[in-house]
Amino acid sequence: MAATSWNPLQPRVVDAGGNIAPIFSFPEAAAQSYKAGAVVEAVAGAVTACDDAAARLLGIVQEDASTVTSTAARVQVFRPGDFIEMGCVDALATDVLVAASGFKAGYTYSIAIDSNGVCNADLNTEHATNAEVIFVQPVYDANGDSTYRGIFTLEGVACNLQGGTA
Repeated sequence: MAATSWNPLQPRVVDAGGNIAPIFSFPEAAAQSYKAGAVVEAVAGAVTACDDAAARLLGIVQEDASTVTSTAARVQVFRPGDFIEMGCVDALATDVLVAASGFKAGYTYSIAIDSNGVCNADLNTEHATNAEVIFVQPVYDANGDSTYRGIFTLEGVACNLQGGTA
């Protein structure tokens, strides 16, 4: 089924081997309104839209929410070692996009969900206690300039499928 609502600004994931990360089905939580491409978490075993306070990330949902509790939601699952390309913002400046070159390699950052439901890494959260992603490097354009997107990997404790409770 084609996802017409997919926002191209949402994160993309590639597994550590360069392959497409696997897609699994999980039950949808009650009263969900996420759109295809949104980052989701699993709360009490059900797929839930991710928010700024997410502690355990599950992956990228492949279809819009059905709004029917327990409907199978297909999710491209994040796993330790996967690379995630996502936007970089300054959440304190109302989600203003910032060049990824302002992030520091190896530092952990929290995610920020903007008003359109897009998941980004927040520049102002390096070493935050609720950090979810580790910055790897900026994405560069054809001129060699840093773009507003960066490559990240999951912090081990942020992965929903690695010893966390779903």
